[in-house]
Amino acid sequence: MSTQFLPYLSRDLTKLLENKKNYDFIINVDEENNKKEFCVHSIILEARSSYFRNSLLNGFTKKENNIYILDLPDISVNVFNIVIRYIYGGTIDLDRKEALDILNLLVVCENFKLKELYDYIQDYLIKHHQDWIFQNFVLTQQVSFTYSEFTKLQDYWTAIVVEQPEILFNATDFTSVDKDALLSLYKNGDICVKENELWDHIICWGKAQNTKLLGEISDWTTNEFNILKRIIEDFIPHIRFYEISSEDFCYKIMPYCGVLSNELYQDLSKYHLVPNWQPIFNNLTPRKKDLSASNSPIITNVVKKPNIINLPNPPPPNSPKSPNTFNSSITSNTLNSPNSPNTLNSPSSPNSYSSPNSYSSQSSNKFSNSFNVYSVNHLSNSPIESKLINNEQAALISSWIQGNNDTEISNKWKVYGFKLLIRGSRDGFTSASFHKMCDNKGPTITIIKLKGESTIIGGYNPINWDINEHGNYENTSDSFIFSLDKEIILSRVSKYDTAIFQSSRGISFRDLQLIDYFSAEKGIYFTHNSYSKKIHDIGYSSAEEYEIFSIILYSP
Repeated sequence: MSTQFLPYLSRDLTKLLENKKNYDFIINVDEENNKKEFCVHSIILEARSSYFRNSLLNGFTKKENNIYILDLPDISVNVFNIVIRYIYGGTIDLDRKEALDILNLLVVCENFKLKELYDYIQDYLIKHHQDWIFQNFVLTQQVSFTYSEFTKLQDYWTAIVVEQPEILFNATDFTSVDKDALLSLYKNGDICVKENELWDHIICWGKAQNTKLLGEISDWTTNEFNILKRIIEDFIPHIRFYEISSEDFCYKIMPYCGVLSNELYQDLSKYHLVPNWQPIFNNLTPRKKDLSASNSPIITNVVKKPNIINLPNPPPPNSPKSPNTFNSSITSNTLNSPNSPNTLNSPSSPNSYSSPNSYSSQSSNKFSNSFNVYSVNHLSNSPIESKLINNEQAALISSWIQGNNDTEISNKWKVYGFKLLIRGSRDGFTSASFHKMCDNKGPTITIIKLKGESTIIGGYNPINWDINEHGNYENTSDSFIFSLDKEIILSRVSKYDTAIFQSSRGISFRDLQLIDYFSAEKGIYFTHNSYSKKIHDIGYSSAEEYEIFSIILYSP
């Protein structure tokens, strides 16, 4: 049985690199203003890298005074230092290295054919520099898709775009994305974008590819339309034109009819103008994560019944309210009590809200607990197990679940108990821990404290979270998201078919998404798409703490 002492070998070879003893090879790296000379040994480089072996064999290096010389001005000193120490010592340390250097390191490893590092560097970049990838999304695409071996970055990039396409399409450098990568997304039946938006994006991208197309379309001639047609013709077969509404066809498609074949344009026109017209070119199946099902004339929208308990009907939209006050035992004083954690600062200036959406009171056998109720006056007897909200805030959220559409409640609302399922500081901030502890628990409330902000935000899901449903949207009219800050914001779902997205990567209310590592710099993403009001500025944030509760009713 042999015994290995590899750390000693690594240490001694690294010392040889550092003391430059008997070197016969000089490598000059980086540009002139930052140029550095590395004195190395050809025998080691030949043994460790086919790139250097071929360079020496094929005469790509010059030789002066028995010393080989090679210039590599496109490689930075920082990156080459990492590579050469790995070649000598077999160790690599990426801690505290800039993400751009790590990406460049990956490219250099491909050039030097250090294949054993490909997966390791990609995994490290994805795990530790997710924020940077999001900020440099097009650059990541350009690099990863240039090299066929970078499959992990390619798959990661594609998965993000499929689930969160706005990251790509809203990027300032979106029009620089590679055609093949963009085309692969249009071919993907799972991408979460409406067809009219895909049309808008490809028109925007196509026009940016030729400076002749930068003028107003009203000034275009047949020549400009033909140029655009040639640029985007490969995308046309992958757009589901028959799922685009008549209004969008009129205002979005017709102005660019010159880029479509005459046969397709005529058939689309008849489809929108002639009742019961059977389309000729409608040979594409709906995307798996279709966002336009409710508006599509050819798709039957199936509504999944939410897992909710029997709830009282909400009050009529025009029922009298007492604005800017809380009734019964919940008042601005109790909400601002210093003894209550994370209390609201100024509940006396709530938003006004529109009448609630059509509200379902169907029950589900999946949510099988036996419930009793108690009134608001019993709140103090059953404190909520939360670090983020107090009993009064929990009662307000309970009333929202029942259909209250304002920031005031009364004794007519039942008060639901919140059973803690997960807490980030206790159980972890990863998507894996979330699914492990919260899947198939029935209706849930998610509460989040944002890092560096006083804001408490959250959302109500009346349907099971379920990783086995990954990639599917859930259709419900009962979900909502909210913000508890100086201004209380209740935002009910407005696009029922995209209310909840089941994702293996975390929690998605569409407008409020917790992704992969929720406490990371870009662990939370806000947009404004499927819910009536913005609860936060669009963009990224991170979780300082989060809690998820299942909904129960206590006995008094």
